[in-house]
Amino acid sequence: MFKKYSDEELRLLNSSDIFQVANSIGLTINDRVDRKGFQRADSLDGKLAFNRSTNTFYDFERQKGGKPLDFLMTWGEKSFLEAVEYLKDNNFVKLDHTVMKPAQALRPEPFVYRYQISSDKTIARNYLVNERKISASLVDKLLQVRLIEQEAAHNNILFHYKKDTRIVGASVQGTYISFDKFGKRGTYKGIAQNSETNFGFHFSFGKPTKFYVFEAPIDAMSYFTFNPKARRDVMYGAMSGLKPETVKNLVDYARSKGNPDVVRDGIYISVDNDAAGVAFWSEYAKHNALTEGGGKFYNNIPDFYSVPHEILSLYQEAAARRGVDFDLTPLLAVHKFETNFAQEKRLANREGYFKFFGEKPKPHPTQISIDELAQQVDRFVGEYLKNDKDLHKTLDNLELSPKVNQNFALIVQDLNQTYKKRLVIKPKKDIQKDWNDVLKKRVQKLQNPVINVSNPRELERVLENFDYQQIAKEDLKAAGITNRKESNEYERAHRHELEMDLE
Repeated sequence: MFKKYSDEELRLLNSSDIFQVANSIGLTINDRVDRKGFQRADSLDGKLAFNRSTNTFYDFERQKGGKPLDFLMTWGEKSFLEAVEYLKDNNFVKLDHTVMKPAQALRPEPFVYRYQISSDKTIARNYLVNERKISASLVDKLLQVRLIEQEAAHNNILFHYKKDTRIVGASVQGTYISFDKFGKRGTYKGIAQNSETNFGFHFSFGKPTKFYVFEAPIDAMSYFTFNPKARRDVMYGAMSGLKPETVKNLVDYARSKGNPDVVRDGIYISVDNDAAGVAFWSEYAKHNALTEGGGKFYNNIPDFYSVPHEILSLYQEAAARRGVDFDLTPLLAVHKFETNFAQEKRLANREGYFKFFGEKPKPHPTQISIDELAQQVDRFVGEYLKNDKDLHKTLDNLELSPKVNQNFALIVQDLNQTYKKRLVIKPKKDIQKDWNDVLKKRVQKLQNPVINVSNPRELERVLENFDYQQIAKEDLKAAGITNRKESNEYERAHRHELEMDLE
């Protein structure tokens, strides 16, 4: 039976700032306000507009508009119930439209910790260590300092957002899998009601000089587990989505707590390798390209520089049909940032650039067959050769502004140069989307046993030595350690790495 929502509940959800809602699904809105009070979404030829004073949108092409719930059902590819849950989970700023004047933000309700905590952490530890293959040592440490907890009602894991000793919010992760109930993600994921906006889960080791930022807490913990070079003097943070303001706020918070050098050695963008994640990175890639001497942002997206073998074959076949052999990396760089090599026309850049593979953003991106993709590649190769391999001339799209074309060329040029050094060709099935996928694949290769957790005492005994000991062998190999003496010296030198900054 479907849950029924009261008119008051829906009214409150529909008061969510529609500008924030639009930003959360990847749209950017121009600052210019026209005479009717509308602000247009960038890269959509003015067809999608937003009104701050009424907190509404209007799609001029479809002649359809409405409040945030309507917007998510039209442009966010969500059902009514999914749209409701999305607004509840993300806790957007609420706006007051009861008076006839431009909207003013209501003061957000404070976060109240309403969870009952389970005294038994077995289910949380089992899920993180057994199911997600995360280091038991790290899980134990985070439990010890209450950065993670197991709530009693549903056995969900709470990833706390902490400021000093205060908990100001939490990301919520389910611990049982049901694809029927939770769709392709398999488990429940949410954000605790009234969690502080644009803040997130974070933890530090030592005196941070570099900051790794992820979409989800589990990805952050996964990366720590198998990367010995990212455990010293480092801060980890999770946005629970793709929120650049969260990146800024976490850095500002770290500095306010006596860590002025938190990004001295860079900010490592470690989001998912999908269209949304690549588009998120494109903004930082542009910043780097426009910054004298290069920027402080580094691409740490898993398999970002891997090109599917199936895609490369399409380009090789298109070149062979024309009897030519030339460097394909510039074309692959374009394809990566236009649609991330996907068989749909969803854009993978924040500029809104499209020409050969993508399309203007729309509620439901067009799906294409592999044969249609091959035709797109063939057309792209043909036009590139027709323009004497002049990439800028080939990229020029008269439907878009010169600035959009120029900015897209900037990020493509940077990726093209990196491809020449780091390009990897893999079967599509071997290209991993997020860091937890990478971790699980590594653990699978090590042939770790599955723990029978029916006996809690048995779990307690084996948790300490589960996957981390196996993964540690890989760590030592990566660090060039080849014998017992070197191993002992390495372990002594790195023993402090689990000494967490407890604030």
